[in-house]
Amino acid sequence: MEILQVVDRFWLGFGIALFANIVIAISNTVRKKAVIRREYVPLENEDKYIHYKDWVLWVSVVLMLIAQAINFIAFSLAPAFLIAATGVIGIFLTAIMWKIFYGEIFNYVGFAGLIFSILGLAMMVLNYPKREITLTVSGLAALMDQTGLIYYVIAVVILYLLTACYIVPHFGTKCVSVYVIFSLVTYSFVGSVAIIFCKCAGYSIKYLIVTGNQEEANILYMLLFLLVSIVAVGIQEIYMAKFTNSFTSASTVKAIFFILRTALVAVFSDLLFSEWSQVRDLKIVGTSIGFVLISIGALLHPLFSDYSFDDAVIGDKFRPR
Repeated sequence: MEILQVVDRFWLGFGIALFANIVIAISNTVRKKAVIRREYVPLENEDKYIHYKDWVLWVSVVLMLIAQAINFIAFSLAPAFLIAATGVIGIFLTAIMWKIFYGEIFNYVGFAGLIFSILGLAMMVLNYPKREITLTVSGLAALMDQTGLIYYVIAVVILYLLTACYIVPHFGTKCVSVYVIFSLVTYSFVGSVAIIFCKCAGYSIKYLIVTGNQEEANILYMLLFLLVSIVAVGIQEIYMAKFTNSFTSASTVKAIFFILRTALVAVFSDLLFSEWSQVRDLKIVGTSIGFVLISIGALLHPLFSDYSFDDAVIGDKFRPR
């Protein structure tokens, strides 16, 4: 039973991903409000868990969970690399909302980054192959073993434990560069695992709905994919929040994390789902250029947000003699 054609599912998944990023931006904006409220709590009233007693924070958490659920649907319909790349929309929507509600800087360089990202995303969407794998869920699990993805997950778990148990406690304050590099790389790998397994879980559920065959759908594998994706998303959200809160320029850290995670998803989603087989070189080049534009755009705003590029400054630079 085919519910939608492949091309229709592609565009529906892309549209759902854009909506998910709108919800993510709203969640980030609400969380910013909780952080601001926390900063104005008198020191004598502070306690260790006061931040978690704020209902505004929990509203942002609920919104983020809703966004992740919406994203899950998007991953089940469209390619993982493309859906991951749409995260740049959430980055810029957050920046724009912070400017509107909190007076944060969003200058002309940030606007240029937004244009770059939109152009890059458009290039990716137009050039991306609109096809999908046709495997049973058991076949998908076997393919994960054949491509070495299981060993990749084990390596990521070891890297995460090394970072959480050794690197962060020993280098968090002594050698910040080691702490930053290991943390960024680790959480990018964890994020890529979350997305790949989210795609696998979504594919399994879609396969069960379309075929109605529980034996071929293999409920056990489906639950395993879902469990791994939930754990990985939980680690990513909780520890990335703590990591980014350690720096004054959290937006720069998030942009680098987004780029690294999306690049890893591109590599491993192709290994697993063969998204680029039988695709012309020109379309591969177009999609690659699109991702480069997205990466440049994602970095432009946080790197230059502290510089003033408003009308007064530009007018002063180019005023007549």
